[in-house]
Amino acid sequence: ASHRRKVSTSALNDVLRDAVLWQAPPPAKGGIGKIYYCSQIGVSPPTVAMFCNKPSLFGDNYKRFLDRKFREGLGFQGTPIKLVWRGKK
Repeated sequence: ASHRRKVSTSALNDVLRDAVLWQAPPPAKGGIGKIYYCSQIGVSPPTVAMFCNKPSLFGDNYKRFLDRKFREGLGFQGTPIKLVWRGKK
């Protein structure tokens, strides 16, 4: 049932803020990644859009870290969470 749940944008951003404060994105070639906010854009599986300055600045390790934090913070254990990274236009 957790794979069909809709989570408020404010709850998602609370988890995101705590995760970024705990572990900031590591610097990469081309700069430092900044995540502005996130919002759930789909259910089954839960799909979260991550709005950031440049998606290529975020490595797989950091993406897995955020995936785990969303799982723990929002009770999505055992549910695949799809993170869609969107850069500035």
